[in-house]
Amino acid sequence: MEAEADHTLKLRRALDHLQWLSDYEREWFRGDSHHSVRVTQTELDLGGLRGPYGFPLYQFEAWVRAEPPPTYPFALVIGECLHNMRSALDLLAYELAVANVYPQPVSEDVKEASEFPIIGDESAKGIPGMGAGIFRDNALPRKIRGVNPSAHAPIEAVQPYIDGTAFREHPLWRLHQLDRISKHRLLHTVVAFVEDAGFSLTRSKNFSGAAYPTPYPGIVHNERETKVASIGGGPMWDEEMVVVIKPTLSVCFAPDTPDADTAPVVPLLADVYRYITDNVLPWLEALL
Repeated sequence: MEAEADHTLKLRRALDHLQWLSDYEREWFRGDSHHSVRVTQTELDLGGLRGPYGFPLYQFEAWVRAEPPPTYPFALVIGECLHNMRSALDLLAYELAVANVYPQPVSEDVKEASEFPIIGDESAKGIPGMGAGIFRDNALPRKIRGVNPSAHAPIEAVQPYIDGTAFREHPLWRLHQLDRISKHRLLHTVVAFVEDAGFSLTRSKNFSGAAYPTPYPGIVHNERETKVASIGGGPMWDEEMVVVIKPTLSVCFAPDTPDADTAPVVPLLADVYRYITDNVLPWLEALL
């Protein structure tokens, strides 16, 4: 049985971390152990107008208070997932260098400089439009100098700088930035985030109805209640009516995280993983 390549093992480990994060996030917000929801009911002032059959109309709003997700284990596993994906790319670059000279050994200078380049479209001084030059002057003669020249174009095609001023939204740039911060600066702070909300009505006599309110996606504060959804014009048929608004909560990067934009963690990491498997590997693994 042929052994799996090092970059494949790293990606598999990243996927394990991603699945763990998804499961743990779901468990964290299950029930009311780490958050509370309060629904308010306010009769609408419609200048004497009434709803169907003369019943009053109400505005229902959902307010949530949530504990901040803990640094341990969320931030640690996020960092491990990021680093495994970044390491997979670096290992792939070295494997390409090995394949290029096999059965001869890779030279020491190629070993030392080998790295998968991830290049944005700005210089270190913030000058835009510099990506192509940086790739030409830095990546080609240093980081990937040992790989077969036929790999240069596929590697350049996935560079964030190709997207111009939007390079910060590129999956590989987000991977580069988030991993760099987690390794060298600080663990990523995460906060609770509301993505959506479901709404249901129930009352006696086996009647039930369902609809969807207007959600207000965003960060949920733990110091104070945050309005996360509302539905207006709902009639109250009787005093036994029960109104339930259930928000969908997730974990997102803190607002001050560079190039993450308070994005929900699991979807962002999943996008990076899919980009690597769908856009990077098919072209480059063929050269191994």
